[in-house]
Amino acid sequence: MNIDNNKSQTVDKKLNSLKWIGEDVNEWSQGIRNGYARAYIIFSLLDTGVFAALKGHKKTSTQLANECNLNSYLLDGVLNYLTYADVVLEKEHDSYFFTEKGLEYIFSDKIATISYGAVGGYSCLFTNLTASLKNEVKYGDDYVRQGDFVAISSQVTGGGNYKWITDKLSELGVETVLDLGCGTAGVLTEYCRLNPNINGIGVDISESAIEEATKIVAENNLSDRIKLVVGDITKPETYESQAGKFQAINGVMVFHEFLREGEEYMVNLLKDMKKKFPGTYLFLGEVDIYSDEEIRALEIPDRTHFLFYQYVIHALTWQGMPMHKEKWLDIMERAGLEIVEVKEDLPSLLRIVEIVAKF
Repeated sequence: MNIDNNKSQTVDKKLNSLKWIGEDVNEWSQGIRNGYARAYIIFSLLDTGVFAALKGHKKTSTQLANECNLNSYLLDGVLNYLTYADVVLEKEHDSYFFTEKGLEYIFSDKIATISYGAVGGYSCLFTNLTASLKNEVKYGDDYVRQGDFVAISSQVTGGGNYKWITDKLSELGVETVLDLGCGTAGVLTEYCRLNPNINGIGVDISESAIEEATKIVAENNLSDRIKLVVGDITKPETYESQAGKFQAINGVMVFHEFLREGEEYMVNLLKDMKKKFPGTYLFLGEVDIYSDEEIRALEIPDRTHFLFYQYVIHALTWQGMPMHKEKWLDIMERAGLEIVEVKEDLPSLLRIVEIVAKF
């Protein structure tokens, strides 16, 4: 009986998946075309401010182009495409407006993550895929992601964890937190907004990112609470003296990028940080990966985000596969860190586990 039930469930899942990806070659192939086009169009209209300008209004492509300083002819083309190839826009007397679904979908966290992360940040992985497969180019040497877009996506993905982190910082008596790979300081700005008793120090290797972060911090009236430093987070000596005093380090969604160097590299990096920052708390937030069995148990729409993260981003950027939480705990313990708490039930678009440790 159990075997028959399992077979029946497997058949049902395959049928549901078939409906989602197309029941024949025409549906399947045109679904690919439509998804490809919509991905880039939606990202561009978000990034250029067109969607923000259209929200709550009916406007022509000329009006939108003038308002957003864009080419009206090209804009009209992509707006027409999106109107008739999707359910998010409608058109009446040359004026475009959002449908009810459009307002719900376009401004959702899921679309922000896909648009700024998958398309804006990581499209280079696909435009260079053929040459990469042929070993003609390599990520990191010949091309890299667009970090500012990835930062936006990461902030959306992990934003549901921020309140827990800031509360935990206060609980541990932390007054100042150092954020590794701060980018344009989006995370620190949000931490300071959520907890008025916390100050921040941001470290990033990109001078342009720090310059932009400085502007954003000033715009949010946080210049007296957030300090920004140029430094290589894999070399604590490059930011140690500039940073000043802090009681905790934020490394949420950061350390997995160094897995391309291997586990021992990660262990040694943490050991080095322990020597320089003894007694400091470390907040490490990483995705607890899905096993093959867990992925098979999900419908295709529900598994796609995890598949993209695990097998596209991580493989094609040479980061190595992301790891189960047990492996992260093992690395931290091998580095001599004390595990303070492991939090697994936080809201997130990915299955993120927060590990609080002490150097």
